[in-house]
Amino acid sequence: METLILFLGLFFLLGSSPHGYTPIAENNSCVKEYNSKLNRNIYSYVGEFPEFPGGIEALMKYISKNRTIDTNYIQGTLKFEIIIDVDGAIIDEKIPGKDPDTYTVADKDLLKTLRMMPKWKPGKCEKRKVPFRYPFLIHINISY
Repeated sequence: METLILFLGLFFLLGSSPHGYTPIAENNSCVKEYNSKLNRNIYSYVGEFPEFPGGIEALMKYISKNRTIDTNYIQGTLKFEIIIDVDGAIIDEKIPGKDPDTYTVADKDLLKTLRMMPKWKPGKCEKRKVPFRYPFLIHINISY
């Protein structure tokens, strides 16, 4: 029995900003939104995107290796979002559109894995390191 995790990567949904967030273009190269929880601007588009150490393939391996839930019991798509701070640390992780009280075991396991991630190479706007909101999708398919 094999489990295949296919990482789809970055996705941007039009109009995905939560109510009360207004995207602001900065010098036509960066887009930021004010995050009231973190009390500062978080970027959703930058000139230089954050990078996991070793790239996307290394990130896929990291998530696959460090999750603790048995994926034989789940199949489908996991959505998550992280904010990568100016030093590359993960400062916020969540499942968009879900209240934390309704997180499944798989959701909680994924968020735990994300919290343990090594630091990323931070995103940059105009050569300045900025906090960046990074949304992801992971498809989990089970093949026998």
